[in-house]
Amino acid sequence: MEKAASFLSSLVAGGGGGGSPEPAATVQSITIYPIKSCRGISVPQATITATGFRWDRQWMVVNAKGRAVTQRVEPSLALVEVDMPPEAFAEDWQPHPDY
Repeated sequence: MEKAASFLSSLVAGGGGGGSPEPAATVQSITIYPIKSCRGISVPQATITATGFRWDRQWMVVNAKGRAVTQRVEPSLALVEVDMPPEAFAEDWQPHPDY
């Protein structure tokens, strides 16, 4: 994961040289998938953590035996829409423990 964070940092840090750094890449949009195998949501910003974007694939659907259910087994998961409150993207927000 450190390699991914290092790579992303190098993209936004820009080139070296004498002048002001120029970005090597520009992000046009960010989509995260809070529930694995369900529809993604477009977000205006996403914090990068040691495991990737914050809230990306943090939850998953499991069957009665506790095994993951994915679109390979249940293609209709692609129709499940995820909604997160805007405050979820604040630095210190945590989901309510009752959910």
